[in-house]
Amino acid sequence: MPHTRSLTLAVVCAVLLSAAFSAHGQGEADGTRMSAPKPGAASLDPMDPDNWEIGPIMNGQMRSWNMPLHPSRHPEGWAIEFPYPSQNIGSVHYVTMPTGSLSGKSRIVMEYRVETQDARLVPRWFPDKRGTMTLYFQRAGDDWSRDFEAYRWYAAAMTHEPQPGAAAIEARLDRGWISMTGIACERNRTGFDAALAEAWRVGFVLGGGDGLGHGAYATGPFRLIVTSFRIE
Repeated sequence: MPHTRSLTLAVVCAVLLSAAFSAHGQGEADGTRMSAPKPGAASLDPMDPDNWEIGPIMNGQMRSWNMPLHPSRHPEGWAIEFPYPSQNIGSVHYVTMPTGSLSGKSRIVMEYRVETQDARLVPRWFPDKRGTMTLYFQRAGDDWSRDFEAYRWYAAAMTHEPQPGAAAIEARLDRGWISMTGIACERNRTGFDAALAEAWRVGFVLGGGDGLGHGAYATGPFRLIVTSFRIE
């Protein structure tokens, strides 16, 4: 059965501190305001890889270097082949799809499987550390600057280190989230609730080291297969 693996409290604290430098906003504001969610976005099939974007794309630039725009189809869902063996040939940062309001929803659950022999994920700028994966959602209207820090939310309390085999990652939508600058949702309930109400994209981010969404690559062949993604 899929199992859930969370980091120890000490590692989570370190992640929260690193996220305070921005989970993926440092020096990447492009001044472009995002549009509101499109009608019907909440009904898109999360198992259709064409509905997902490997990015983010800011000011016309792909931030997941040398990656395709969409995951590939797989008999069990969809898959991402991580670049390897070095940061110079690419990395995966954000994997998201359009969504509608998340108000009234209770949790996000993603089931996945990792296929690899002996490779591991590593943060783009910290290859001596372990790469991480974190559930994420974003409010419409974000321009990726620190002024909009309450528009990007990361389920830091349930950050995973993807390992070979099947697993599940789950995050409740009432606690355990941090904003781009590391502020807990419990300390900014107004901002968090507004982001839930005007949610624009949802998915997960890859990173570790200096930020939850600053990108990761693999030390060898490494395939992530998403077998289920649910908002309940």
